[in-house]
Amino acid sequence: MKTENDIRKFVKSNAPEVGDSDRFMMELRRQIDLLPVPASLTGKSEEEIRSATAAAKKMAASIMRRKRLSSILAAVLLSVGFAALMLLVYFEPAVQDFLKSNALYLCAFISAAVFVAAMVRLDRFRI
Repeated sequence: MKTENDIRKFVKSNAPEVGDSDRFMMELRRQIDLLPVPASLTGKSEEEIRSATAAAKKMAASIMRRKRLSSILAAVLLSVGFAALMLLVYFEPAVQDFLKSNALYLCAFISAAVFVAAMVRLDRFRI
């Protein structure tokens, strides 16, 4: 990550050659020094900036790992539940009759459940 001081050094060291360059370079350096410094970088050393960046990266990796594990767990649980339901439907004639006679109600219930879950999820993220 380039800091403000690195950028300033780069610009100063790679300044173009111009006639009457002393006056031009003095003005350029003066304007470079007038550039605003982000508040998060003022008064911080290079080591403090690197440690803060490393801590942020470590926290982001931890959050991603936790979300990945919860997604895998949810997928496994849903797969096992769906497989158990399919075995029950396949091997139990009473369940097959119930599903055939109430298919419209079951579809409406599942659609409503998916809709409510989507709305709760959106509300959780304040969308």
